[in-house]
Amino acid sequence: MHAMTDKKFRFMVAATSCYWCSYAAGQVSKERPEEERTLWGAMSELAADLKQLGEWSEQSELIDTTAKDLWEANNWNDESDLFARDTLTEVGKIPPWNIDGRISKLTERVAERYDFEQGVQMRLKQSIYGSMVGLMMENASLILDQTKEIVGTRVRGEPFTAEQVAEWTRQTEDMMGSFQERTDKLLEEFSHEVDDAHRPIFERDMESFQQRRTYMKEARQRWANGEWSPSEWGLQHDPLHNKAAQAGQKSANQPTSAPAQPPPRWVSYDPSTWEAYMLDFIARFKLDLRQQATARSILDELTARAYAYLHARRLRMANVAASERLAHPFYAPVRGMFKELETRLNRIPIKAQREKKRP
Repeated sequence: MHAMTDKKFRFMVAATSCYWCSYAAGQVSKERPEEERTLWGAMSELAADLKQLGEWSEQSELIDTTAKDLWEANNWNDESDLFARDTLTEVGKIPPWNIDGRISKLTERVAERYDFEQGVQMRLKQSIYGSMVGLMMENASLILDQTKEIVGTRVRGEPFTAEQVAEWTRQTEDMMGSFQERTDKLLEEFSHEVDDAHRPIFERDMESFQQRRTYMKEARQRWANGEWSPSEWGLQHDPLHNKAAQAGQKSANQPTSAPAQPPPRWVSYDPSTWEAYMLDFIARFKLDLRQQATARSILDELTARAYAYLHARRLRMANVAASERLAHPFYAPVRGMFKELETRLNRIPIKAQREKKRP
């Protein structure tokens, strides 16, 4: 049950958690049918927006990687912690527009852990739906507007800023208070379904849950004060965010009227420098637009692979001094990817371009 709140930790979950309460068009209440039909229609539009982000499998991998980072950084490594993280991973694999699938997976995991009978599992599922729908109805305008802004920023290829995150955090303060109240009520209800045999597990799970709640409260305080970094949402190795951030930095530091500066040198073990190699290659061979697009595609593929490799092994990689990385075996796969970049780019120029190559 405590894994439900963990979903608020990550960027894509923060951007899409509002979809939890959209259950199905058939769940429109008898009390406010027109209001809720309008709400479900708006949620359907947001689902279409989310699909613009690309394959959900890529987004769920980002969530999973970020969750693992968070757990590792905070030493959340006991059995209850790992159960919560694994539940987040399993639920996160299901696209956010598959509402029933997500809540079904969550309740299925909880039911398996506490050996609940089918009737208890169904009551738990209905309680989650009811609580989330209520939260959505209270904060519909804020959630819809903010989700559109988050997704729109992503679709436009713009990096998030600390100022944006601070504003989003402040705007959702009351909503998060309501969310915590509803979560506490659900947990109280849920606790009465746990039998004596599973009570020790429940108590450990609650301790684990409270650790993450404390972390989130402290994190939100930092964010509201403008103290946010992309790594907290797992964006430090995200190709789209990095490309947008780099473009923004170049634009800020280099006015359009100023002459272009020569690209920095590149090193085989650092994928952040590989774009400089590609730009130099394009200039040397005078590649046309079609060829440049091919070169960019190759670069994006290989840098994404390199960042994924480095991120998965970041702790041991950090212990290797920069002066040693050109020969250290830990960096051999990354150096191999740079070699692949060189090889694949060299296949692009035609004979005439090779003969006229700039030195």
